[in-house]
Amino acid sequence: MSEDITEGGQGKNPRLPADIVPNPDHDDEPEVPAPPDEDVVDLPQRDEFNIDDWDDDEKHRYNMSHPNRGMAVIIDEQNFVLEKYNVREGLNTRRGADIDAQQLFEIMEYFGFTTFLYRDLRFLEIVNMLKEVAKKDHRHSDMLVVIVCTYTLNGKLLAIDRDFDLSCITDQFTGDRCLSMYGKPRVFVVHQVTLDGSTVSTGVQEDSPIVDYENHSVRLPVWSDFFISQAVVDLVDVNDTDGSYYITLLCDALKRWGCLLSLHSIFTRINNRISSMPAKIPSRNLKVQNLTSSLTKEIYLIMKEPHEDEDKEDDEKSTVYYKTKSIS
Repeated sequence: MSEDITEGGQGKNPRLPADIVPNPDHDDEPEVPAPPDEDVVDLPQRDEFNIDDWDDDEKHRYNMSHPNRGMAVIIDEQNFVLEKYNVREGLNTRRGADIDAQQLFEIMEYFGFTTFLYRDLRFLEIVNMLKEVAKKDHRHSDMLVVIVCTYTLNGKLLAIDRDFDLSCITDQFTGDRCLSMYGKPRVFVVHQVTLDGSTVSTGVQEDSPIVDYENHSVRLPVWSDFFISQAVVDLVDVNDTDGSYYITLLCDALKRWGCLLSLHSIFTRINNRISSMPAKIPSRNLKVQNLTSSLTKEIYLIMKEPHEDEDKEDDEKSTVYYKTKSIS
């Protein structure tokens, strides 16, 4: 039998204070006013989502039929002054850098990128060079690739003269700063030989500022269409003969699957490969890539027909093999 909780009842409900008597004829809860009509938002109905379009592969792939593949910028930092960082001696030159740079240059040219290799730039030189790249007219290009190979220490990347955040690179190509790349993929590959086991944050934000685009003030998702891969490699896992096992895996995977799989799928396979090869890595300290993506479509590196300038003399071609050069 339930206890009597009314006033004067023999039994008291221990969950109610003695001075509280429930009144069934009165509702103590205040009424919640209905929101005004102007605040009511009609959500899209199911038939407005166009779910049938999800099966159209072409609508979910970036356009790779522009006249140019696009630019690939390789920033190769090799020689450092590390005394101010209290790093042990013998590390001022990043081992295997030449091998890595050569492999990256060749794979970028293989897929038709106009490739620029920069070595041992100071921090301001990196920023100024990338600003010039962002100012270029990319309307006739499929995409953009920026590759950074360097040391990382205390959670920051190292230029030859100072440390810096990855956002100093990615910020140059947001939708409000590089309008001709809006809606096109921007790929960043960061190969970090860590001096202390640290890695860097992507610096990707979620703001959408209002900018002028095609003579209209619109709110652009400036961080859309970004793909960032960060690979952290220990010092003992690179050498002067073979370079970095990660760069070798990356270049092999791109050449094998670049035309068959989406870029994200390729990088996922690289992670799978890294996680299954501990016996072959001297440090036994495997670190899979950290992948950050705001891509809105899939990237397939479909091979292009040979460009018209392929018959020109070497010094007239748009790329120079493994030489530092300026953007012009």
